[in-house]
Amino acid sequence: MKVGLLTFHRANNYGAVLQAYALQKYICDNICECEIIDFIPNNHVGGKVGVARKFLGFCKRFCKKIFIKDTSKKFETFRKELILSEHTYRGDKELMDNPPYYNVVISGSDQILNMTLSGNSYSYYLKPWTKSKKISYASSFGRSNLTEIEYQAIKNYISSFSYVSVREESAAKIIHKYAGVSAQTVMDPCFLLSREYWDERAGSVKLPSNYVLVYAMEYCEAMMHMISKEIEASNKVYVICGGQSAQQLPGIKLKNIGPCEFLAYIKNADLLLTNSFHGTAFAMIFGKRFFCVSHTTRNDRIQNILKLTDNYSRLIDHSRTDMYHFENEIDGYEAYSKLTGIIDSSKQYLRNSLGDINEQ
Repeated sequence: MKVGLLTFHRANNYGAVLQAYALQKYICDNICECEIIDFIPNNHVGGKVGVARKFLGFCKRFCKKIFIKDTSKKFETFRKELILSEHTYRGDKELMDNPPYYNVVISGSDQILNMTLSGNSYSYYLKPWTKSKKISYASSFGRSNLTEIEYQAIKNYISSFSYVSVREESAAKIIHKYAGVSAQTVMDPCFLLSREYWDERAGSVKLPSNYVLVYAMEYCEAMMHMISKEIEASNKVYVICGGQSAQQLPGIKLKNIGPCEFLAYIKNADLLLTNSFHGTAFAMIFGKRFFCVSHTTRNDRIQNILKLTDNYSRLIDHSRTDMYHFENEIDGYEAYSKLTGIIDSSKQYLRNSLGDINEQ
């Protein structure tokens, strides 16, 4: 059986590349061979570029190389562990004109149903494939308010899937309402691999001792207040910035950090402060003490996993500076223990869906 997986694997984003790696590895190690379709979404396909724009682009890359330590090489090194399709498909048109044949195509995981992130790429809804069996695994919109284009894509394409699973209850409700399809809620692929496995992948990185780690996707008042309190208490605070505005936060910025180093910094932290879904996920996987702050616009994923672990009331509002108290701290080890049932059912979903299709 030939299986293709379509996901966000090219982004230099810790959560994106780690979830892609985890889903492929679990399938390959436990079910069947699987390759990631090397697809570049519409909004990352470059068109014709003028001389002036080329020069400005060169200057930007040169300055970045000289003044900012670039993590792209470490991401590229990590991506070499992925099994990719032989051909790279640049945008919907190229993939639709010549879709590679697979017995089964998997859509997922990550926010691949969020078309605002992909330049309205219909490929993540598996539009190019008309004869292959289609399933989704932990596909996500990342939000509840969708565009008209997304509603139409749900109506037109989701019903052709043999099996559908999503990462949040809100996504399941949307798909049922607009496509009439019942979707199973499953865990992010990072939870498919064991804590012991991620321990090994974190590797033997030389790290400081006794530190607080911040993994921030954006700046917010609550995060600013929390970090300031830790610094006032004479604690070393290291910051991994997942978004540009997070650079405004105080603390020692960690640059040139690859995916394995990212894991190591979370694994060895005394305390984690985060407004990231994958920061929350790995805090639970590694059993860390952590505080979770809401994102200003994208909270469905964080809210869902906190509800699953009975920690929703501990979520700190991004605009509040009066919620950084002991009662808001989350015990990652205890939270992870409450996820074992749904992790097992998520693995069973993949075994059942791929196994069932293989027998047809």
